[in-house]
Amino acid sequence: MSRNQEDLCLLCKANKATKTNSHIIPKFMSSSFLGGKSNKKGFIISSTKEGKITIQDSPKEDYILCPECEEYFSVLEGLVADSIKSIHPNDQNAPVPEVGAVTLINIPPVLTHLFFYSIFWRASISGLPVFQNYNFSGELEEALRVELEKFRATSRQELNEKLQDNFLTSFFPYGVFTTNQFSDDTKNLIIAIGTSPMYSFVADKFAFVIYDDLAQIPADRQILFNISPGEQNIQIIPPSVWEDVIIKNNLALVADIRKQINTQKEKLQTLAKTLSELSPQESKELRTLLEEKYDV
Repeated sequence: MSRNQEDLCLLCKANKATKTNSHIIPKFMSSSFLGGKSNKKGFIISSTKEGKITIQDSPKEDYILCPECEEYFSVLEGLVADSIKSIHPNDQNAPVPEVGAVTLINIPPVLTHLFFYSIFWRASISGLPVFQNYNFSGELEEALRVELEKFRATSRQELNEKLQDNFLTSFFPYGVFTTNQFSDDTKNLIIAIGTSPMYSFVADKFAFVIYDDLAQIPADRQILFNISPGEQNIQIIPPSVWEDVIIKNNLALVADIRKQINTQKEKLQTLAKTLSELSPQESKELRTLLEEKYDV
């Protein structure tokens, strides 16, 4: 449903959501998404359309946040940006990160969790077509909102004060994945599929996965996730795993959803054809049946 500036902010639920052009994926994480200035384009993989959909800007949305909550997310991003950007340095002579866990240092763990929670939450509440199949359970989405709202601040000083006085009441295991070498076919993509219990999406050089609870993650994979409040890792995985597991698995999920949608369309088309061929008497009898049995 289309939102407007009279709607309430989806985070604080108190102020009017007057902010326009809110980034769903933080701008600094999608700065390389569109390529060089002379060739600015990225690609969305949709579950409703075949092939890549070319876009010339990272996903932005109007009227989901108030200016104060938008500023809160900007404060969060400003505090973690340097640590995350260092994983993929712009300097071509810089050392390539090794495969394994990279721990974000000089950042309080709760700040790291709030930052990634904000990305998961924004993707789930987004009404943009690319995120139409990325929808958390109502319980998870609300729990993330509550945790984020608890630390809501519009300056670094205010946020630091709240970090000292509060703690995460609910912790949800999540993983952030990337690799140290990309092919042309495995970056500049956004693929978002929220399949319970593993809600995952890919945005350019990063993949994000969150679960409702730890028991849903196979025991042999839990080491790849942040499963306790004290952990704040990003996993560097081999390029072959990035391509075969992250990219191809998500593309397979897109294809499966696309197939289900097409099947439903075919069923609806068959039903519509059958209904159009009913006689006036049959139509009347069907209408009576629906009213009596199903209150339609």
